[in-house]
Amino acid sequence: MKNKIKLFSIMLLFHLFVLNHTKSPLLNIEFLMQGVFANSVGEKLQFMFYHYILNLAFMVILIITVFQAISQTFEMKNYIITRCGNIKFKLILLRVAFKEIFVILIIKQIIYLLFFLFAKSFTSFYFFDMGSTFLTLFMFAQCFIIFKLYGVKDKVPIFIIMGTNMIAQMLSYEHHVFSIIVIASTEWKSLYLTNIIGKIVWILVFSGWIYLQKDYDIALGENE
Repeated sequence: MKNKIKLFSIMLLFHLFVLNHTKSPLLNIEFLMQGVFANSVGEKLQFMFYHYILNLAFMVILIITVFQAISQTFEMKNYIITRCGNIKFKLILLRVAFKEIFVILIIKQIIYLLFFLFAKSFTSFYFFDMGSTFLTLFMFAQCFIIFKLYGVKDKVPIFIIMGTNMIAQMLSYEHHVFSIIVIASTEWKSLYLTNIIGKIVWILVFSGWIYLQKDYDIALGENE
């Protein structure tokens, strides 16, 4: 419980660190999740390096939270595989990732409620943000699981996935196809359906990859 309260506090602080000169507090959330800025409501969102760095740091917190839970489960792989089998072990990994992401979504929901109450208004970005956060983090979690199934140590996939997110976030402002990899970017309104479908496709691909991984002795380290 203490870890969840700590995570909530950290996530809330990130939203409060956002620079917002408009009369809409709800834009704090959009500025953070997109790494952008605007001087007034309705003005075109523009890239801002400070918010981009905040976005990257915020994503590091979310990604590490999910990956740590998966890594801890991997430490019990021999025990789980012996009693449940390989397929069940993989399902447990996915379930652990889902539970951690669900906690993150609950915290985001609470933060949104606080901002809704304070601003006394609503933003359609809420629906996209919640859905895209779940899909993006689950996609990253699957990537991490695949690396772990091949026996790669934690630091390598963490570096690769975080680096991919960092580069994709920067490129997404000009090349919107990269917004499929990140939670949100400047053109989320016009490309929301493409982004969501793209993430779902990647999740299905990674799901098949995880399920079809057959080299159990090497992948799960049973020969050690």
